[in-house]
Amino acid sequence: MGKKKNKNKVSGAVKTAAKTEKKLANKLKKELANLGEEDIAKVLAEIEREEAKRSAATEKALPGAPSPRAYASLTPHPTNNELIVFGGEYHNGQKTEVYNELLFFNPVNNTWKVLKAPGAPPPRSAHQAIATPANKYGIIIF
Repeated sequence: MGKKKNKNKVSGAVKTAAKTEKKLANKLKKELANLGEEDIAKVLAEIEREEAKRSAATEKALPGAPSPRAYASLTPHPTNNELIVFGGEYHNGQKTEVYNELLFFNPVNNTWKVLKAPGAPPPRSAHQAIATPANKYGIIIF
């Protein structure tokens, strides 16, 4: 009976080459960091964080009433004591501005807030809207 040959055994030269490659990669990484350049993994992680921020809805209180507008939809909130205002337009005699703001008005507190959500529809004017408590609350714009 002879010795079994280990097929998974790696030669010394291959191990040395792998270690050398790893050392060179670490050295390059340090040099890039010293030059102010970042590792690609860090850059990708930062891009993902920024994308998550952009895709999140944000709610902001307004200091007063929103700008004047006509042809906006005014819809009662299905469960809260609020009114939902979407879109509308303002014409100053020379230029017409069309809005796509989603505003909430609380008549009890006399406060306004604006909700910015990703994937919001483009600016609308002279449209219809309905709010529904179905499917975790939604507003449908026609």
